[in-house]
Amino acid sequence: MIKKRARKTEDKKERVETILKVARDLFIKKGFKGTTIREIARRAKLESSGTLYIYFKNKDELYGAICEKALKYNVDMLVEASKSSGSVFERLLLISKAYVRVQMRSESELLSMNLNDLKLSESIFKRFDELDKDWINSMSSILNEGKKNGYFDNELDVLTVSISIYGAMEGFVYYKKFGYLDDLNVSIDDLVEKHISYFLNGINK
Repeated sequence: MIKKRARKTEDKKERVETILKVARDLFIKKGFKGTTIREIARRAKLESSGTLYIYFKNKDELYGAICEKALKYNVDMLVEASKSSGSVFERLLLISKAYVRVQMRSESELLSMNLNDLKLSESIFKRFDELDKDWINSMSSILNEGKKNGYFDNELDVLTVSISIYGAMEGFVYYKKFGYLDDLNVSIDDLVEKHISYFLNGINK
């Protein structure tokens, strides 16, 4: 009996993962409005559209579950980069590249949708609000350590610098996604590294 329950639980997890993967691909390709429960159920090889409602209340909740997975990846990347060791330059470079990698993932297109239009849980909205703040706070923490160690002047406005770096990364991702960097034959990794290097050379003592 215990083995049967374990197998049933495993089957349910596999089915949920299949639904999430199929839905994710369709949402990215067709958008939220262009994706139907019927098509998700068919591609996930469910018995019927109704079967999907056993696992998710509606399309909004399914979309929210995919966003949750994307957010978890983002947070994991942030934590990994934040715990790195090395110089101010090395740590800022690592966290900047981590941010760019997150934004270049196809799931970031889903997260950029106006989620206020969906009936998602308050916890998801709260995590969205916290994520951008966490990126900036992590950069600020590294810069504050640089001030403490004498790498920067004590008068350095850490928040302004953090937002400036964050904004630059957003711009680089935009240029990459729309092919401008391809035309210039510049890799986004090189661009990020040179930007952080030039930026720090301009503000350090």
